[in-house]
Amino acid sequence: MRNPFLNPSPLNCLLALDFAQEIHFAAVREAIRQRMTTAVPQSINLENMRRNLKPYGWESCLQHPADIEQWFAKFSTDLYQTTVDLYCEPLNRSIPVVHRILQAMAQAAEQPAPAYEAIWAICLYAKRLHEQKVEMKVQVTPARWQLRSLSTKLKLADEFGELSNPELWLLIEQSHHPRVVGFALTNEQNQQDKLREMFYETFKASRQPTPLETAGLVWLMPQAIYAPKPVHNLLYQPCQLSGITLKETSQVDQAAVEELASAIRTDWNVSGLEEKIFAEASYSRLFSTYLHKAHGFSPLRYNESRQHELRQLDGFNRDPASLLPLLHYFLPYHEVVIRDGTVQVNGLHYEHPFLAYWPNQSATVRVSRESESRCWVYLDGEIVCEARARELRRQNGTYRDYRNW
Repeated sequence: MRNPFLNPSPLNCLLALDFAQEIHFAAVREAIRQRMTTAVPQSINLENMRRNLKPYGWESCLQHPADIEQWFAKFSTDLYQTTVDLYCEPLNRSIPVVHRILQAMAQAAEQPAPAYEAIWAICLYAKRLHEQKVEMKVQVTPARWQLRSLSTKLKLADEFGELSNPELWLLIEQSHHPRVVGFALTNEQNQQDKLREMFYETFKASRQPTPLETAGLVWLMPQAIYAPKPVHNLLYQPCQLSGITLKETSQVDQAAVEELASAIRTDWNVSGLEEKIFAEASYSRLFSTYLHKAHGFSPLRYNESRQHELRQLDGFNRDPASLLPLLHYFLPYHEVVIRDGTVQVNGLHYEHPFLAYWPNQSATVRVSRESESRCWVYLDGEIVCEARARELRRQNGTYRDYRNW
């Protein structure tokens, strides 16, 4: 994305004052209608406008032309379009982050920073376009998920050959016929990472095709998730974003899934199993086969068959985390420092033009589970950009160029 403050074209003219007034008025109306409380400029008193609305009408929300002229001073058509593009990208940036990026662009061009009031108004003016391009429909269903853990007798060998007695976590959907919709093997060192991966795959499997929604998808979420208290920190933000109720396991009727959990515990802790040593992948396949044969449903088989069956649909061929931001909370994350316009994770250098604006600044990187060539960069907890790996990486004797992915 080019810097709009460096565009010398004579076609890059300033916004007309009446158009700026229209933008701001439309933004104020939108903010009042949705009872907006965050990201509102301090200079705009929405509460006072709401009080004046009934006796004086919408005209009372018009801002003085002198204020509009001040806020939109030197605001060009290119800067306007850049603001819309930043806000309407699938990354779902917040308005303060859009302002932060434009401030950095202005500083790099040695130009005055644009007023926050103008950026806020343009973002809300483009809200409908933003919804059409970005917002995914999340539909909360009556389903309820319960997270349970079972001890196992088996021995698991990791990639370094070290053995452990893992804990088997089951994500069970409550119904008249409960079923396991996700599972994970964890130990004390990798519990959080493995549970993130399990929830990522389970939420990913909730995609359903529908031609009338963004990317042709709707995401079916459970009404509630019951989980042990130590796991709540992992689920709190995704549940807040999707409207899922998060409760402690003790608050649910255990009888609904106890029969299934008891059957799995009995079948899986049979005598002689502890004498065998499993690789994690082999164990997952074996457990998946058991669930399919003994209980009629395996999440691993279900996900693979749906991915194959719906592979021709565009929405199912795109990275789920690029469509649904709440999935970012289940991605591997790393604390890094931005250097030379790049961030480095696991030997790969990820780049994006925006990163050059914040040299030597700490950032959080969340790497895609679908392709390690892609990651999302956060500053102070807010997403800024999607970065791509810039170099070649040797895998299985061949080079793969991630820049063209």
